Amino acid sequence: MKTPLLRAALALATFVSPAFADVVDLNGDTTGQPVFNRPTETGIPSSVGAAVPFQVIRLTISLSGMYSFAAIAADAALFDTFIHLYVDGFSPVNPQANFVAANDDAHVSTTNSALSGIALDSAHTYFLVIDGFSNSDFGAYSATLSGPGAISATIPEPGVPAAAILAIFAIAARQRFRRSTRGDAAPQLLRSGDRHS
Repeated sequence: MKTPLLRAALALATFVSPAFADVVDLNGDTTGQPVFNRPTETGIPSSVGAAVPFQVIRLTISLSGMYSFAAIAADAALFDTFIHLYVDGFSPVNPQANFVAANDDAHVSTTNSALSGIALDSAHTYFLVIDGFSNSDFGAYSATLSGPGAISATIPEPGVPAAAILAIFAIAARQRFRRSTRGDAAPQLLRSGDRHS
């Protein structure tokens, strides 16, 4: 469910027209999720967020271009969000690998996060990690993903361990690689219409 604040944050953070081909809204919760030593905005390990609960959103796009992401906590007094973007894989035990970008504070808030105008390639799979600034930052959130192409995004159902989700993604990526090296079409795990709202 999109809140007016979430729309405003995304619009102000991106400084572009809202004429996106696709906008996907997701709701999640990092409470009780596995933890990792989150990187800073520059990709180095954090000394403040050494054991931060996180949740992973796996996404693919139909068209290469500039994409934007925003995360807003349901209760900003309890949860200072942080977002991290990875390409072709995310490992909580090696969170510097495949790192693309991160954001702590969006332009309109010191507790919400946004990445705007990030160049994505449709040949790759991306992982948007929603987490917090410190170890005590966790809770419910709303995320908005937007860009010029269709976005397929999945988020684990509550109670599904992140390790199990990542293992499924790793198997699917390996199968896709094997088929692409044989010249077969890569399997489609999700249709562009299969999104949570």
